Amino acid sequence: MEPLETWRVWAQLAVVGAALVVALVRPLPALRVVAACVAAMVAYGAAQDQFTARLCPEYFTVAHNPIPGVTDPTLLGLAWGFLGGWWGGLFLGLGMAAAARAGSAPPAPARDIVRALAGLFAVVGTVSAMACVGNLRHADLLGVSVGEPWATAVPPDRHRALVAVANTHFATYTTAALGGGIACAWVGRRRNQ
Repeated sequence: MEPLETWRVWAQLAVVGAALVVALVRPLPALRVVAACVAAMVAYGAAQDQFTARLCPEYFTVAHNPIPGVTDPTLLGLAWGFLGGWWGGLFLGLGMAAAARAGSAPPAPARDIVRALAGLFAVVGTVSAMACVGNLRHADLLGVSVGEPWATAVPPDRHRALVAVANTHFATYTTAALGGGIACAWVGRRRNQ
């Protein structure tokens, strides 16, 4: 794959960083909900990617557009945790802000939003860990291998880890999307009780 243009990474970081600063400075509760969701999703993504980048760094350097100069697993986890997480946090935040603030019902208290996010990330983390362990185990049992172009670009001893990490990320995205919808619905329902 072609390397990811460095300006794209820095531009996303600058825009998201500026938006988070504005959310902290401006007294707009809905914007703060969005900012909290973006920050939480990025933190979760960076934490998960600390594990997956060590299990198979090639998932980030071969199966994704590589970021020039970034090969250290810690930096890969931080970079891709941000790049893969901020937009999911934005969508979650928009839904959560609507559930917490829109309409004539009193706004949801912050504790309900925090509880919803904590529950969401506990479920996402559990499902992702189970997916990773299950995929690693089954890839070993079934003798899974990868085809070209991955077979030559990824060391043979990491083929199964590549499959497991890819499936772990799929489980993360799916669980976060479905769970995010449920978390938003829960906040909205609590508000209207």
